[in-house]
Amino acid sequence: MRKIVGFILIVIMTVGMSLTAFASVETDHDDYNDYSWEKEDIEGTPSTERWSYIARTSQGMSITDDSTAIMTGSLTGYRGTTTKVIIYMYLQRRQDGIWKNLTWTKDEFNNYYGTAERLKYDCSRGTYRLKVSYYAYAGSKYENHVAYSATYIY
Repeated sequence: MRKIVGFILIVIMTVGMSLTAFASVETDHDDYNDYSWEKEDIEGTPSTERWSYIARTSQGMSITDDSTAIMTGSLTGYRGTTTKVIIYMYLQRRQDGIWKNLTWTKDEFNNYYGTAERLKYDCSRGTYRLKVSYYAYAGSKYENHVAYSATYIY
């Protein structure tokens, strides 16, 4: 009988120690929105090198007292290398623990730099951020960079 009880205890301990619990940890970069259509809209071949066509980017957002969101994205490429800039901006609001797109815009510049500024009226109270997807071209090759503004509580 002692052998059977000993065996059962060994089985229970082995099974109990082999089970691993996984907790879902959400980070600021969790993004449940679908952006596959953005890639379908982009023509050309992606560059394998980073920061070859983009010198710097900046993005920011704020909401005025009359509930208007001001979104700004800017990309500067390299003169003589960068030939076109595309800026996608997504105003996102934190809802139910995830970031959800409220609106998006697309601006295209046939130059080595570009700055986009857009407005979204009637924003409700909440936590916001701006996601910006930058594309810089050199001929038919492009480089993509995604950046986020700081969060803004309104």
